[in-house]
Amino acid sequence: MPVGGLRIFCVVSKMKICLLPSWYKTQQEPTLGSFFREQAKALAKQGLDVSMVYCHVLSGSVNKYPHSQQDSAEGFSERIGYARYYFPFTAWVVQAICTLKMIGSIHREGKINIIHAHSFVGGFLAFLALRWFRIPYVLTEHSTKFSRGELTKKDRWMIRLSYKHASKIFAVSEGLRSDMIPFTSKPIEVLVNMVDDEFFNMPINDAKSPTFTFFSVGYLTYKKGMDVLIRALADVVNVNPYVILRIGGDGEEKDHLLDLVNQLNLHLYVQFLGALDRNDVVDQMSRCDAFVLASRHETFGIVYLEAMACGKPIIMTDTDAHQMIADPSVGVVVTKEDVGALTEAMIQMADQRLKYDSGHIRTYCRSKFSSQVVSAHLFEIYQNLLKEGIS
Repeated sequence: MPVGGLRIFCVVSKMKICLLPSWYKTQQEPTLGSFFREQAKALAKQGLDVSMVYCHVLSGSVNKYPHSQQDSAEGFSERIGYARYYFPFTAWVVQAICTLKMIGSIHREGKINIIHAHSFVGGFLAFLALRWFRIPYVLTEHSTKFSRGELTKKDRWMIRLSYKHASKIFAVSEGLRSDMIPFTSKPIEVLVNMVDDEFFNMPINDAKSPTFTFFSVGYLTYKKGMDVLIRALADVVNVNPYVILRIGGDGEEKDHLLDLVNQLNLHLYVQFLGALDRNDVVDQMSRCDAFVLASRHETFGIVYLEAMACGKPIIMTDTDAHQMIADPSVGVVVTKEDVGALTEAMIQMADQRLKYDSGHIRTYCRSKFSSQVVSAHLFEIYQNLLKEGIS
């Protein structure tokens, strides 16, 4: 039987799905890859047997590192492995071996029907599982490396190999889909990310105070454009001094951003909240008047949807994601790195706060991006693949 030619002639009563992300949470970054967990929870609610598998690879110079973990909280099985590498160029090999061991263990407990890989590193690992265990896979691409022009030779090799053998390929936005086309002759479908129910369950806070609060959250890296946002705020407060900006997150740009706030004399207008857990993000989304993120690169931007699920209008940049998310009734799209356009959008949103209906924003978001809608679509995709015989 050729690789990828596994045939399944009936749909099992409870499909067994294994998720393979390309990155996952750590103790230092507990929210990293949170949307993978949200997908796992949502699929489990659809009645699927779901396992999440990820292996962290750490330098051999690290004296202590956590033991491999297995957890069955939130309706799905989570298996996190840890492995050492002693030469940097072998890290991906060590990760592959560790991942295959965990997949093999799950597969022996009960046959995995489909692997759903996320981004091309997960896709490469899924390809190895196809070779080793004959488990077919689908792949959803999320990586901003395409739009940033940062794909290495090894990345391109993994991409072509993982796309070639995937039963289905998805992109999380139309922009990313366009970037992926040169790497495969296969059709690429757009499959959006989902919003955790927790954001929809939060009561909408429509309280209006004299001060208009913008909230932004993300890892404090160059690609998130927090420097652009802070520069825009300096111009905003010259027009409307009753505006503040709360920034959640931590990262390599923090010191630079703190210096920028001091240089622009914005210490009364900008609050750095540090790293936030999921509950903190929900709380800040609920308490703000609008959400703004000036990303330079974003394949999707789940935080925009989280804000909308809380009924908040958004200001976003014209990254790959904006065609999927933007609508004049829920917010504004501005050009990347255009401080003037961002300034104008923030001033107008603060001045016209009554223009946006929080109930409509939440309903719009729920109809397109809720976990129920997206997971039901995924379930249908898996079911059709099994019925048709995966190839």
